Amino acid sequence: MRAEKLNDGRVKYVEEFKNPITNKRQRVSVTYEKHSKKNEKLAQKELIFKIEKKTKQTLTHKKNIYQDLTLGELSKEFLKDKVELKNSTLDTYKRGVNNLFSVIDKDIRLSKINNTLLINNLIDDCQTKTNIKYLKILLTWGKENDFIENFPNKPFNRVSKKINKTDKINSINKKLYLEKEEVNKILEDIKSHKSYYGEMIYCLVVLLINTGLRIGEAMALNYDDIDDDNILTVDKTLFNKNIQTPKSISSYRKLAVNDAVVECINKTKEIKKKHGLDNTNIIFTNMKGRHTSYSQLHKILKEYTGNYGFHIFRHTHASFLAEMGVSLDQIQRRLGHENDMITKKIYVHITEKIKEKDNELFRSLELL
Repeated sequence: MRAEKLNDGRVKYVEEFKNPITNKRQRVSVTYEKHSKKNEKLAQKELIFKIEKKTKQTLTHKKNIYQDLTLGELSKEFLKDKVELKNSTLDTYKRGVNNLFSVIDKDIRLSKINNTLLINNLIDDCQTKTNIKYLKILLTWGKENDFIENFPNKPFNRVSKKINKTDKINSINKKLYLEKEEVNKILEDIKSHKSYYGEMIYCLVVLLINTGLRIGEAMALNYDDIDDDNILTVDKTLFNKNIQTPKSISSYRKLAVNDAVVECINKTKEIKKKHGLDNTNIIFTNMKGRHTSYSQLHKILKEYTGNYGFHIFRHTHASFLAEMGVSLDQIQRRLGHENDMITKKIYVHITEKIKEKDNELFRSLELL
């Protein structure tokens, strides 16, 4: 087993094995947030399991190696292989595949995939970079699991350069966070709605701005997750109204929170009482006292604020901390990840903005 350090700071553990049918060398891999002896042992066990699983699948399908499936049939095998993943991740794969087949023909036979012209045509049919991403993921998985003997990579390499250039241009103009005046305006707009959800979403946005929690983490919170020392424990997330473990190991964290957060959490009890709801242990509930869905809250938020989603408040929290001089490492630990390109982008932008303000000050100084 070898460890490969990725550009985002994570580490990929890789192990090779010989395919019992083709005698070709294949590889399996697993990625962790950082390199450690503990993660190395966990990776070793996981890789052994993956090799055993792939070997068993290969022997089971011995008579059907390189069988001429359709892309649609290949996608079913692909999703079966992902069934052990977290529900949220599996759901993302399903959406990606379904969106792909809304723009390309799922009845194309795998025997035709070795044609560069066909790959180029499929890429041209894709309407988004995500469509192209899932087409490549699907074909790569098919090759690694002996459903496809090979497919040309050159079309993907060419389009990847084009996409990265476009992304770079778009990312310059994309709004990643809000200024304080914009946050205050949003809170005023939400506060003007005196409904149950208006009052609850106001408290939710205040919490997100002051903690940088993911929306799923906030919606999973219980009242006993905050102690008398104003320490908030983040150890779960909500997905499709079901409580799940956090996104990663680094997402487990304890956050010191300010009085604004404590006041808003206490305020939710008063809101429920005012609207005749029994006070459950869940902080943010629907009008039946149960977990509410993200899609419902997101729809209401957009109605109140125009076009904002909840995730921008997480980025805004990071921008406020950067402006206050908090280090990038501290911000990333608070947000619950060890490495994130968006957070780095925000941090660099804010610190550059602060430097420019300093430069303007020194340019205008008259010392003599």
